[in-house]
Amino acid sequence: MKLEVPRHRPLRRGHRRRGGELCHTSHGVLVVISAGNHGKLALSLLVSTDLTRAVGTDRRQILLVAIDHRQNEQRLLAPAEAVYAIIVCATHDDGTDAVAQGYLVDRADGCRSISLVTATGSGYRRSIKPDVMAHGGGAICVGGATAQKAITLRGLSPLSHGLKVATPAGRNETHVTGTSFAAALVARQAARLNDLIDEITTGQTDRCSPRLAYANQPA
Repeated sequence: MKLEVPRHRPLRRGHRRRGGELCHTSHGVLVVISAGNHGKLALSLLVSTDLTRAVGTDRRQILLVAIDHRQNEQRLLAPAEAVYAIIVCATHDDGTDAVAQGYLVDRADGCRSISLVTATGSGYRRSIKPDVMAHGGGAICVGGATAQKAITLRGLSPLSHGLKVATPAGRNETHVTGTSFAAALVARQAARLNDLIDEITTGQTDRCSPRLAYANQPA
């Protein structure tokens, strides 16, 4: 089951907590929630041209430092503060070997890293969140030609970087980036793990047994 919480009608903190407790304690439902996405990242004392001039792990380190310094701006989005749920953030990687062209920049220069877009931070009552990481697609940035104080994520693209998904427009497929897709991958693996545990403990496999609620952040 996939749920989506619209930005203009956020859940109250108490309702988010009690909803998670209800699923966890009363109905045995495993709730998987995406941490949320941020479309740009300020670079603190540096500018975008410093990023593009750096290479390899040096470029990745610039981004990691920026993410660490901007925790208040990159915090979790509701309902990702939940205690009784698995919160998923995104890694910056996918299956493509394409090279960013023109004014597009690979923010980690091909190195594996946490995604530029993923929300991070502590959860309800300082619980440690996110819980796990999963593939979130390569987060390619715009604006490498002139010095900028922040880098901005490129949107949907039918070409190159990101996770390939089906779409009704254009070529019937596009590439996306973000925690929503990472959360979907974790929910699938959780269902497989549930089947495996059932098979080991009972000797039978029930493909309809997992009860999963997948909460997706709004676009």
